[in-house]
Amino acid sequence: MNLFPRWGAGARTVLGLLALILAIQPRPAFALYEHVRDGWVAGIGIGFSKAKITAGSKANHFETDWEEGTTPRLRLGHMLGKRAMLGYEQFQWVDEQGYGDASVRISMQTFGAALTYFPGNPKSETGGIYLRAGAGLSIARLAVSPHAIGGVDSTHTEDHVDEGGTAYMVGGGYEFRVSKPCAVALDITANYHTVGKEFFDKAWFIPVTFGLNWYF
Repeated sequence: MNLFPRWGAGARTVLGLLALILAIQPRPAFALYEHVRDGWVAGIGIGFSKAKITAGSKANHFETDWEEGTTPRLRLGHMLGKRAMLGYEQFQWVDEQGYGDASVRISMQTFGAALTYFPGNPKSETGGIYLRAGAGLSIARLAVSPHAIGGVDSTHTEDHVDEGGTAYMVGGGYEFRVSKPCAVALDITANYHTVGKEFFDKAWFIPVTFGLNWYF
């Protein structure tokens, strides 16, 4: 029996955004703004991901299938020259489902430092390519809360367990430069967590996200 449900809505949303980008891509100027990179970079994104979790000793080291959830992400960095960026990366995988009279939510978060490398020619289509690797802290949460009765929740309580460990990330993506300071980004980054605690042992989650990056 799966501990987590399969969500189809997240995947459909991302595929719809991809179709929209592809629909407007034929305009030559859209992707051919020069990729000028200096100073600070900030980014936000949303998407879906697949996760595989190995539970800790209190759950007999149970291993889930690859399950789907939603993924928000944040980014803040500073360029080191023209081809490298040192920054802070935050990714989250979250899934929630009702079981009996309660809702169970499981989330995994990566808080890490990463080095991003831009190998392409900033004046051509290859300028949008980037590669990233990094490491940092992981936080895993198991939360259980009762359902509202009659649509009214006047006594909401939540019991949760947080366990921390080490996170590693590796990935990359492509930026479509839509204006001089702004780019639309398609990103895929594998996150590996080593927790080694009672409820969580280790986990993988691999998000595919769309986002906006600002260079300032």
